[in-house]
Amino acid sequence: HIRDPFVLIDNGKTYLYRTLGQGDDDNSDIGFCVFVSEDGENYEKKVIYRKTQDFWANKDYRAPEVHKIDGKYYLFASFKKDGRRRASHIFVCNIPDGMFVPLEKPLTPVDWDCLDATYYGENGKRYTIFCHEWVQCHDGEMILSELDENFSMCGEIQKLFSASEAPWVKPFRSVDFVTDGPFVYKMKNGKLLMLWSSFGECGYCLLYTSDAA
Repeated sequence: HIRDPFVLIDNGKTYLYRTLGQGDDDNSDIGFCVFVSEDGENYEKKVIYRKTQDFWANKDYRAPEVHKIDGKYYLFASFKKDGRRRASHIFVCNIPDGMFVPLEKPLTPVDWDCLDATYYGENGKRYTIFCHEWVQCHDGEMILSELDENFSMCGEIQKLFSASEAPWVKPFRSVDFVTDGPFVYKMKNGKLLMLWSSFGECGYCLLYTSDAA
């Protein structure tokens, strides 16, 4: 049972991150793990986080991404708890396959349903892009914010686009438009591409949106 795997290449090793379980009871093995390989074929599984009683979320541990930033490793992932908004939270570790520790508070706005935060850095600045979820705003939004030195959002929060603005996106359950899973990739010519997911003619699909550069 794997969703939203993420691959990091670091110091000649391949790290494939994924969720553990998805149950919402206290005995479920919920958290994240990584598969580490030196040759791209043989992998060793290591658990990097298990749900604890003092962490705010107890289910829907999803979409782990690990980014190396200034010599440390930051895990961005999505979480949920009954009675609270879905949110993205950041964890940190000194090594890519150690036990990650959550930062003090969730990354995304407390009164928004959000998920799938990713990271992008350029020209000495840090950014996060995440989804303002369709379950709250009906036309899912892709949101950008700058991050400060503590990896908290700072400055103005910007809406990059709504799901329905993409001509190939079709409504989900007739009325809602979905944004999921953003990831920013910089091409050799300097153009930025964003990979993301929504619903199209043939069902759930992977899309890309490019900047105007």
